[in-house]
Parts: sequence; C-alpha cells; structure tokens
Amino acid sequence: MRGKRFYLVGYRIAASALVTLTMLIQSYKYEIFGTTLLLGWDSPAYVWMAKYVIDRGPLNMVHMWSYPNLYVHLLAFFGYLTGNLVMIERILPILFGFILIRVKETFTWEDKINQYLRLYENNMSQKRSSFGLSSDEKKCYRDYLTKTCNEGNLVKGRRIEIVEG
Repeated sequence: MRGKRFYLVGYRIAASALVTLTMLIQSYKYEIFGTTLLLGWDSPAYVWMAKYVIDRGPLNMVHMWSYPNLYVHLLAFFGYLTGNLVMIERILPILFGFILIRVKETFTWEDKINQYLRLYENNMSQKRSSFGLSSDEKKCYRDYLTKTCNEGNLVKGRRIEIVEG
C-alpha cells in the first residue's frame, strides 16, 4: 500500500506542476506580466466586487446581494491584507486548483482502500463459509474487523463488537 500512496503523491506533484505551467504559459502568451490585466473572463468582475466588499463592508454586501459570494469575500480579505487585489486574484485560483487536486487524490486513495477492504472481507467470508477458519485466523479476522469498524466506519455512533458464533 505504501508504494501505491507514493504514486498518488507523484500524481499530486505532477498535476500541480501542470496547473502552474499552464497558468504561466497563458500569462506569457497574453503578455500580462507587469500589467494589471487578468487571465479569465470573470476575473475583473471578481476584483470589482471585492473592491466593493472592502469599501462597503462584508455584511452590507451580503445583505445587498442576498448571497454570500464566498470567493469574493476571500479575495477581498486577502486583498485587504496585502493591498493588491490583482496579485491575489492571480494566486487564489491556483491555490484552489492545488486544493482540488489534493481532495481528488484523497478521494481516490480512500476509494481504493475501501475497494481492497471489500475484496478482503469477501475473500475471508468465502474462506469461512467453504473451508472454515482456524482459531488463529478467526481471531485475526475478528480483531481486524473490530479495529476497522471502530476506527473509521462507525455505524450511527455505536461501537461494533464481533461475537464469535
């Protein structure tokens, strides 16, 4: 399992590098380095709305919009702290891209682990029903299931006790 986790970390690094490289190539292609131009059709609107949030206050803007616009508020917050909304608008989408890559990697990893657990449990139940398990195998399987169920797979907050039957 450790080797497979290594591949997923490699995927995260490669995907993050690809996102960064794509942003740099597009920024170079459209010659926006050193300017206040933004890459993306909606980026100027986000900066414009973030300026209103800074000027009028976040609660007033949520009340006026009747919608929180979380991204705009994050942009306004970090823009207020740094004093440069354009720089934050260039960096924040890349950071969210990295976060999404990490989330996707985590979901993929946990899905793969659940798949292995299902295969193991099916294999063990077939062994138990067709061949019978030795007492050591039963103890190992019981300990494994109890640990798995009680650490991460709680059933409605109750501890699961495996009773030999």
